[in-house]
Amino acid sequence: MVDLFGYFEVFYNRGRPHSSLGFVSPVQLLQDCIKAQQAKDVAA
Repeated sequence: MVDLFGYFEVFYNRGRPHSSLGFVSPVQLLQDCIKAQQAKDVAA
């Protein structure tokens, strides 16, 4: 049971696209935000 919970929480939910996030995964959204912030910092 713990393995199943770990699969959904760690792998599946972080990797699957979410409609509330514009159909990107939470990991991809975070990476995009970090890249945008770095680009903003370089431009400043």
